[in-house]
Amino acid sequence: MTYLARGRGDSKVSISVDTDDEGLVLLGCPGDVRHKFKVRLQEDDIEAAVRSRLQPSLLGATRSGHWCPYCGYESGLLRFTPFLKARIEAALAELEDQVDRAAVEQLRGTAREFNRRVGGGALGLRVDVTAPTRSYRSRAIRQPSEATRLDLVCARCGERHAIYGRAGFCWWCGPLAPTQTAKEGLRSLTARLQLPNREDLPETIGSYLEDHGLHEALETDVYVYGLSLVEALLLAVHEEAIGEEVAKPVNWIKWPELLRGVIDLSCPEWDSLAPAVHIRNSIVHRGARVDARLLQNTEIHQQRGERIRIDRGAAADHLAALERLVEVVDRQLPI
Repeated sequence: MTYLARGRGDSKVSISVDTDDEGLVLLGCPGDVRHKFKVRLQEDDIEAAVRSRLQPSLLGATRSGHWCPYCGYESGLLRFTPFLKARIEAALAELEDQVDRAAVEQLRGTAREFNRRVGGGALGLRVDVTAPTRSYRSRAIRQPSEATRLDLVCARCGERHAIYGRAGFCWWCGPLAPTQTAKEGLRSLTARLQLPNREDLPETIGSYLEDHGLHEALETDVYVYGLSLVEALLLAVHEEAIGEEVAKPVNWIKWPELLRGVIDLSCPEWDSLAPAVHIRNSIVHRGARVDARLLQNTEIHQQRGERIRIDRGAAADHLAALERLVEVVDRQLPI
């Protein structure tokens, strides 16, 4: 996407905005540089950001209206676009430089006329006009890993986000329903499972998917990310109930007791996930290898020391179980 900024006279400069293959723009939270996400911006949005920089009086009108999906920091568009802001600053500096160069050229013309008429002679007068040259380069943008990407569509406004962690807010309209992030994330993982097997793909397509992290440990990913989505949901419910943030991770088996009186997790949907939790723990903490603990607590049919293998069917069943649990939680939350 390119926006053309115009200055005085014939001066103009273009401001380019990087988008991914789906037209989404990388944004960052003003309150925490680690919070990166992607949304779709229109040319009018870019123009508003540029105008707020050109006319500081407009900045006050853009100090709110958007939310960081992760922490809920509320501010205006320009403050969420640190990469775009740097490009706007460089472009406007170049625009000013174009005006400066025009003025320098005018002075040089005057100097040449002076030197032609007066230069030399008894006083040896001569006027030269010099100006420093400047170059402007946009800084490289470090993209988040697409292997951890989850797609989120807000149930209220229908806008789409690409997020890379626990989200509780829509960038466009504010707080999300507690269960929405989990539901959308699980749907995104299910869609990834429906990709063809790597060995069945043409080489060019297979390479593309690998470059974008879409075929990297696909089946084991769903155990790690899927359970993380549900844990993030339970953590949000718990923090809302106690009115403060929880700094330390919570062991999965402690959630029913912690949430007692808020939601009831004594249900078959919760019990059915116990083997998946053991598999997830082995993947994350014990090198994804089969060990005695895993053999004792699951029905996995592999030898000790082997790398854990999970087929598509088991991964799909796991995601379906997580979705059922999210529905159990959703039914118990206040509207």
